[in-house]
Amino acid sequence: MLLLATVASCGKGDGASSGGDSITFSAKKDADTSSFKRSNGEICKVSVNTELSIPDTYKGKAIDDKFVKLFVTTALEGGDSLDVDTAIKQLVANRLAENVSSETESNEEDDALATSNIQIDVKVYPVFNRNGILSMCFEETVKKDAVASVVHSYFNYDMEKCAVVDMGEFVDGASSDLAQLLQNKLMEQNKVETEEELN
Repeated sequence: MLLLATVASCGKGDGASSGGDSITFSAKKDADTSSFKRSNGEICKVSVNTELSIPDTYKGKAIDDKFVKLFVTTALEGGDSLDVDTAIKQLVANRLAENVSSETESNEEDDALATSNIQIDVKVYPVFNRNGILSMCFEETVKKDAVASVVHSYFNYDMEKCAVVDMGEFVDGASSDLAQLLQNKLMEQNKVETEEELN
C-alpha cells in the first residue's frame, strides 16, 4: 500500500507550494493526438495529455541523478537510461499506441458500440514531502465519449536512501497519520462516506 499526505495547495504549475514544508514545483507537459478509421469508415480520435509536477527540493544534491533514474523507472514507466522529458514523451506515445490498438481490435466486430473520441489525461504530482519521504501521485483519467474512469497510484521514495518505500517502512509517528489521510482520500475518490463502503 502506498501513501498519501498533505494534498492541500498542491498546485500543478511553476511556483506552486504546499502547506507545511515549503516546496516549489517545475511543471512539464506533453501532448499528442492520433486517429484511425474504423471498418465502417468512421474516424476515432485519441488524445493524450500529460502533466508532471516535480519538487525542486532535491535539485543540486548528489542524490539528484539517482532519484531521476528511480523516478523515471517507477512513476513514469520508462527505461533507466531515459531523462524525465524523454520519459514523458515515451509515456504519451505508449498511451496513444495502446489505445489505438485496443480500440481497433475490440470494436472491429461491432462498430455501433465503438467510441469516436478518447481523451487520456495523466497527471503526476507530489502529495507529501517530509521527513526525507517524497510521495508522488500518478493520476490517469480515461474518457471514452461521455464515460470517464480515473485511476490513482502512489509512489513513495526515501530520499536519503534513494529507494522506493512501502507503508511499513515509514518513520515512526508518521505512518498512522499518513494512513488516515490515504483512507480519507480514497473515500473521497470513490465517493463513499464510511470505511465499510470503501471495503
